[in-house]
Amino acid sequence: MKAFVTAALLSLTAFLLSPQQAVAFSAAPTVTVTVEGAHYRFTEKDIIRTESEEELLAGNLERRGAFFTAHKPLKRGSYRIENLYGKIREIALRHGYEPVNALPYFDASKRSFSVASPSRQGFFPDIAAACKQISESLACGKSASVTLTPTLTSPEIDEKKLKQSFFLRASFSTPIYSTDENRKSNVALALRSVNGLTLAPNEEVSFNTLTGERTQANGYLPAKIIADGDFTLGVGGGVCQCSTTLYNALLLADVKVCERRGHSLAVSYVAPGFDATVSQYTADLRFVNDTGNYLYFAAEIAGDRACVAIYGEPLSYEVRRRYEKIKELPPPKEAIVENEEYSHLVTYRDEIYVYLPSTGGCTVQAWLDYLKEGKIIKSKYLHTDTYRPRRGKAVQGKTDR
Repeated sequence: MKAFVTAALLSLTAFLLSPQQAVAFSAAPTVTVTVEGAHYRFTEKDIIRTESEEELLAGNLERRGAFFTAHKPLKRGSYRIENLYGKIREIALRHGYEPVNALPYFDASKRSFSVASPSRQGFFPDIAAACKQISESLACGKSASVTLTPTLTSPEIDEKKLKQSFFLRASFSTPIYSTDENRKSNVALALRSVNGLTLAPNEEVSFNTLTGERTQANGYLPAKIIADGDFTLGVGGGVCQCSTTLYNALLLADVKVCERRGHSLAVSYVAPGFDATVSQYTADLRFVNDTGNYLYFAAEIAGDRACVAIYGEPLSYEVRRRYEKIKELPPPKEAIVENEEYSHLVTYRDEIYVYLPSTGGCTVQAWLDYLKEGKIIKSKYLHTDTYRPRRGKAVQGKTDR
């Protein structure tokens, strides 16, 4: 049912009057809905969206990532129909019932699937078509009258279609090079947040929401993170390896990624252009199930690798990643610092010991290639990332010869 309602809402979105289309009527319009001989009448108050200037502006905010941008405010007295949708649906439910999708059960530990509950046909009207007819009338300054006719409606996902999602769609793994047990623990904890995830069609997920706040109270430990262009200790270090592994699995599974951000420094466990950093309030990995069927996620540490597998309808093509390096950024000269761990290795001022070499940076473009029978059928540009050079560290002697 959830997928059916979501699809109906998505269809409705196209029929809502935009701020530019909204019409201020000299005479208050009405909307009449008829179903099986019963008449339901809606007046001006049911279709006015807002009254105050503040509400008009607040109702006209559009989300752009973590921020909101305002469009031109609606005029007081303008009419929109989104307020009617829930009321029309309530009427429809009095005279019929919605179809119900088959629901899956996924056991991530066994990688096994089954049908948890069967599908059911519905007896329901086309609400999206009715809303389109209403919006067209209101846009012309006319009252609207529509008739809802319930008909047998099939679920979007019956048992046969559901069982088509019980296959491996793609997988990806990254090596765990660090011997830091805290970091390994953080990677494993983040992977457990992903493990067992079942995603319905059109459902959107935030990685930050999945893992919750990365705090010590939630089990995350201090380990190295990238901050201000350098590596430093921070609670939750290593979580980005989980988000990166998941991101690459999503790419290979051809699942829509809505938000992703790269690190400021290149990381060792994945090719440049294919990392995905996360931060509680400033960077997220968000994706939506646009496959038309259920998706299932299994995530774990296997040996010395972080692994994510995505199950769903199998692809009829192959997806490959590639990057193109378009600029090299030279490494800077190492900074001379005080470090007792290495200072005994140098005595004179003309002696310098580099214990952390500088590394260069680069700018890369990330691409996906889609192949059938070994031949590229299309290529997709993803993004351009720039990784900063990293200044190394050295100690210098303090005695003149």
